Amino acid sequence: YSKGKLEKIKGDLELFIQSNKEVIRRFTIRRELNLDIGLRWYMVLKRTINSKRENIDQIEEMKRERWYRHEEDSSIPDHAILQDWTLKHAAGWRDHRVLQIIYVYLQDKERYLKMFAQ
Repeated sequence: YSKGKLEKIKGDLELFIQSNKEVIRRFTIRRELNLDIGLRWYMVLKRTINSKRENIDQIEEMKRERWYRHEEDSSIPDHAILQDWTLKHAAGWRDHRVLQIIYVYLQDKERYLKMFAQ
């Protein structure tokens, strides 16, 4: 976080909150939650704040896997490597991204919550 590796998530989180402010408010009120818990729960259930960027990042991970695997054995077809990565790692990658989003949120929670007052 301090090295700036999660900067893209910060910007995506701001846009996500701005774009979904009313939906998140209703979600929180219906479940009788405070805004902090409601926002976190909503993000966990939604599992994405910028699907386009997250898909691009996931594809980059898959390309790295393809490179590593080809270093070991260049005869493995790309489609087999990508299918294997998807089956083994896609769900865990998404879970990790959700944790990163929550982590970024918690680092500056007050600022994100103030966005609901605007």
